[in-house]
Amino acid sequence: MKVWHILIIHISLLTQCFLQVYLPAIEGYVPQDMVQALRAFLECCYIVRRNILDTNSLRELEDALERYHTYRKF
Repeated sequence: MKVWHILIIHISLLTQCFLQVYLPAIEGYVPQDMVQALRAFLECCYIVRRNILDTNSLRELEDALERYHTYRKF
């Protein structure tokens, strides 16, 4: 359980870094659908780690999750 909790914290802390640095770094080297799936997954991680989730956040989460499921099937 501790390892899972640490992993979630680590993912949430690095999410913005991944979105700003690593995704542009891999773009062009992997299929575009893979980049989009990873971006959607990271957005989901970022949203669920917010201190406050409201109706708007849940809509954003649904959108990101839908995009993830769309792009993961490449």
